[in-house]
Amino acid sequence: MVERHCTLARRFAATPAAEPGVTVLNEIELSQAIIRFGAAEEAESGDALTGKVIARVQQEGICFAGGARWRGRWVMRLSVTSWPTTEADMDLAACAIIAAWRASRKAAGLNS
Repeated sequence: MVERHCTLARRFAATPAAEPGVTVLNEIELSQAIIRFGAAEEAESGDALTGKVIARVQQEGICFAGGARWRGRWVMRLSVTSWPTTEADMDLAACAIIAAWRASRKAAGLNS
């Protein structure tokens, strides 16, 4: 089950990693992804954008991704821990997070 969850986390992380302005900060060795939004922005702006994405994702209710402080900066933390989680669930979560990022980026007036 642990190996399956790690595989699902890697599958999930590949989608936001390909999105402009999004950085996956960790190697997916366990079933957790650490993501930061606004990669090209100043640190404080990236913190604010990351917080806005987390809030949008939680408000939408498609998946739960929490916020955390990592190396002094705000990040999104997503863990795969439930045995019935499927590839389709991870794809849906990744799409919801990308949609929240794009909406937050647009609201902030950013092009990338």
